[in-house]
Amino acid sequence: MTEETWKAIVGYEGFYEVSNLGNVRSLDRVVSSSYNTCPDQHHKGQDLKPFWGTNGPNSKGSIKVELCGPIVRRCCKGVAAIVAAAFLGPRPDGYVTFIVDRDYENVGLDNLIYIPKGLLIRLNSSSETARDNGERDLEKYVSGELV
Repeated sequence: MTEETWKAIVGYEGFYEVSNLGNVRSLDRVVSSSYNTCPDQHHKGQDLKPFWGTNGPNSKGSIKVELCGPIVRRCCKGVAAIVAAAFLGPRPDGYVTFIVDRDYENVGLDNLIYIPKGLLIRLNSSSETARDNGERDLEKYVSGELV
C-alpha cells in the first residue's frame, strides 16, 4: 500500500495541501479582519469533501474541491490537476492532465500523467481509427516510450 505524502497546493501555499492519493485538506490558520473591527478568527484545518463538477460522473466530469485563497475568494479546482501540479510539476504548454485508467474518482498520483492535447482529442474521436491510434500512443506515454 502506498504511503500518503502531502504537498502544498500551488498558489494556495499555507492554506491547503494535497496528497499523492488525491486527498485535499485545509491547514490551521488565523484570519484577521481587514479593518480590525473583529477579533482574529482561528480556523482548524480539515479534510475537504470533493464533489463532481457540473458534468457529473456519468459524462466524464471531474472531481473538484472548492478553495479560498488570499487573492481569489472562491475557486473550484479539479483534484486531478491539483495532484499533478503538486507532484509532477507544472503542466507543459499544449498538454492536459490525463487519468490513465479513466476512473474519474481515482485521482491519485499513480494514475495521472500529462499528455498532449492532440492525443486526448484522438482518444475522444468518433473515428475508430483515430481512437485506436490514440490508444496505441497512450500506451507509449504510460510506459515512458514517448515523452
